[in-house]
Amino acid sequence: MKVKIRKKICSGLVAAAMMLTALPVNASAEMIEYSGNLPYSAKSAPFGKQGSERLTGAAKSYFDQTLQVCKDISEGKRTGTEFELTLTKKVSTSQLSEYWQEAVNALLYEYPEYSFWLLESEISAGYYSESRVVNASINLIPSGDYKGSKANTVDSAKIKAGAASIAKADKIAAKYEGKSDYEKIKGYCDEISALTDYNHEAIASMEGGNPWQMPWVFDGDPKTNVVCEGYAKAFYYLCKKGGVECFIVTGNMSGGGHMWNIAIVDGKSYLVDITNTDGFDENFEIEMDMPYMFLLKGGADSNEYGCTVTTPEKKVSWKEGSRSYTYTVSSSNVNYKYDENTRALYSKSLLTVSKSDYTVHTHKGEGEYKVNGSYHWKNCKTCGGVASFASHKFDGKGVCEKCGAKKK
Repeated sequence: MKVKIRKKICSGLVAAAMMLTALPVNASAEMIEYSGNLPYSAKSAPFGKQGSERLTGAAKSYFDQTLQVCKDISEGKRTGTEFELTLTKKVSTSQLSEYWQEAVNALLYEYPEYSFWLLESEISAGYYSESRVVNASINLIPSGDYKGSKANTVDSAKIKAGAASIAKADKIAAKYEGKSDYEKIKGYCDEISALTDYNHEAIASMEGGNPWQMPWVFDGDPKTNVVCEGYAKAFYYLCKKGGVECFIVTGNMSGGGHMWNIAIVDGKSYLVDITNTDGFDENFEIEMDMPYMFLLKGGADSNEYGCTVTTPEKKVSWKEGSRSYTYTVSSSNVNYKYDENTRALYSKSLLTVSKSDYTVHTHKGEGEYKVNGSYHWKNCKTCGGVASFASHKFDGKGVCEKCGAKKK
């Protein structure tokens, strides 16, 4: 039995329409962050478990085993890509395939820093009957950019170079230490947009490899550009390093395969599409930057299957010699739909992004506290988002000094 798992998105960019009128884009001001000194994962606590946290039993075991191998390869501790999967319980061939699919999807969405060299994976199993698998072997197949001289190996020098490139992102994240989540998100967007451009040649070939990964964003080489996966993974990684709750999601954008992000600000989820925020020039000879037009967006029709983002008109001006030109990209509706893998990884509440775009305002938490086992918060009267979000501080009687919740 052999099953191949391959994850590569045919990235899409928004098509532009132009007209001869102009509408300015409003600039955003500063916002107020959560109160309290919270761990990274606390900000999405109201949405429940996400990604690998939702895995149980065999799927969780396969995830942990595969993540460790990918981590060891990415850190230069091994070059071999094949390993024996420890089967934690009796499984059928169909269950093995299902659990492995769940495990590898979670890994690809959550750990791009450990899977940047991976093109596809293959699982081979031995079994007495279809109801009883007795052993399973995993082969993590590297892309041509990282393939070793021997079968089922990676090139250690190329792995080291890719990991070193990703490590440069740490300095970018450090620049925004102490900033609000909004300031970090905006800053990460600007940094990525300055480092890379959209790689149309890669989409034409669809060969996979570095154009779909983070190293070509952070390597400092202006000639190494990426497609949507590279943008989304780079943004996700910066958010993870900077303590902003963020997720990678996949599906289609106006009919074309795409990868983008969901970011949580003030307890509400928003769509972030760095690919289209950076700009596009597919149909034009000029580069049209789209600053923040796809940043922290909501959709009035939002649900667990996707949403529609409405972009405002965008003025575009440039010069050629002594002549000046001014156009406007007209307003458009861009439809985003999640695929099955994304819907399996995340909760419905997380995928249902805010009904409206993020707006900057001062939060005023009012009303009774809402609580769970670890945190308490109030909802903002203006936006409904989470305000006054903090950990319980229990007194000697096991009662939270702030909200009155009892220790469980």
